[in-house]
Amino acid sequence: MAAYIRERVWHPSQRMIERRGGSLEVRLKTAGWKELVRWILSWQPDVKVLAPVTLRQRVLEKLRAGIAAK
Repeated sequence: MAAYIRERVWHPSQRMIERRGGSLEVRLKTAGWKELVRWILSWQPDVKVLAPVTLRQRVLEKLRAGIAAK
C-alpha cells in the first residue's frame, strides 16, 4: 500500500516520511475528521493511526461499530 500512497498527492498539506521496513508515515492538517476517518478506514487493515490519540480512538470506534452491526 505504501507504494500506491506515495504515487499521488492526497492533500495539499501532506508530508510523507519513509519508515524502516518499507512503511510510510503520512502527516497532514485538516479542518475536520469526517472524511479523514473514512479515508483511513478504506485502507484497513493496512493502516495504523499513530496520532493524534483522539483520531485513533475515533477510527477504533468506527471499526468496533462495524463489527457490532447486524
